[in-house]
Amino acid sequence: VKKLIGMTILQVAIIMFYVASAVKWSATVPVLDPLVGAADATKYISPLQHCLMLTAIVVGVATSGVAFSLVIAIYRRYKTLDESILLERMKSS
Repeated sequence: VKKLIGMTILQVAIIMFYVASAVKWSATVPVLDPLVGAADATKYISPLQHCLMLTAIVVGVATSGVAFSLVIAIYRRYKTLDESILLERMKSS
C-alpha cells in the first residue's frame, strides 16, 4: 500500500510540474480572439501540455484502480499486506 501511495504522489508531482511549466504570462486561451488577432501566435497558450497531462491523469487513475484492486485480491487470499509474511505464505502455497 505504501508503494502505491508513493507512486500516486510521484504521478501527481509530475503532472503538477508539467502544468506549472506550461504557464505563459500575459497569454490567452488558444481560441482566436479578434482583439489579439491571429498574426501573433505567441500571445496564445499551447494546449498540448494540458492535453498530455489530461491523458496522464486518466492513465494514472486507471493504474491506481487496477493496483488497488490487486491489493484487495491479495489481502482476501493471504489475509495480510505485510511483504515478508506475504512472501512466506506464497512460498508455502
